[in-house]
Amino acid sequence: MALGAGLAFVIGLVLIAGGAHYQRGMPDWWMAGPLALTCAGVLVRKRAPLLSLGLGVVG
Repeated sequence: MALGAGLAFVIGLVLIAGGAHYQRGMPDWWMAGPLALTCAGVLVRKRAPLLSLGLGVVG
């Protein structure tokens, strides 16, 4: 799980840095926060499903 979550985070950062997203009137680095929360949800989904669901919803 950790490898998958880490890989998804790195790929997401590459996509954000490459501009592969919709412009929402905010800086690109601002989108790393929701990406990190979602990847954290993937990381803990086996051990704490409700925490994972909460992180995914917030992210």
